[in-house]
Amino acid sequence: MEAEPLAVDVDRIMEDVRDRAARRRGLDPQPRATDLYLLRRHADVYHVALRARRPVVGPLVVALRRAVRRVLAPFLGAQVAYNLAGLRVLESLDDEAAALVRREAALRATVAMQAEALAALRRDVDALVRRERELRAAIGARG
Repeated sequence: MEAEPLAVDVDRIMEDVRDRAARRRGLDPQPRATDLYLLRRHADVYHVALRARRPVVGPLVVALRRAVRRVLAPFLGAQVAYNLAGLRVLESLDDEAAALVRREAALRATVAMQAEALAALRRDVDALVRRERELRAAIGARG
């Protein structure tokens, strides 16, 4: 009798290893989520706080930055629109990728169940073939 091979999900094991290695190095194991968060947080380049840390020249620096912002407003507005549109596309693609990962996992589970069912059917067929041979041998011995 042949031993059944162990069912090992190599992809899942590799993902776990990568996650643990990333955590040990102080990295986020899910960098896409972090990247999307940072993109979302910094997409609006127009409404950046205009602060100056120097008390003497600070108000002058802030006034100068506001003037530059007014001059650049059309360009900054277009950049914000571009950033937000790109972010929406990336978030949509990220959602689609997550859905595909879930679908792949479901399909892998279905394939695994079908493989088990097929193996059971093969065992049943083998048993029927053996039984047929036994019956033919028994009939041949009588005849």
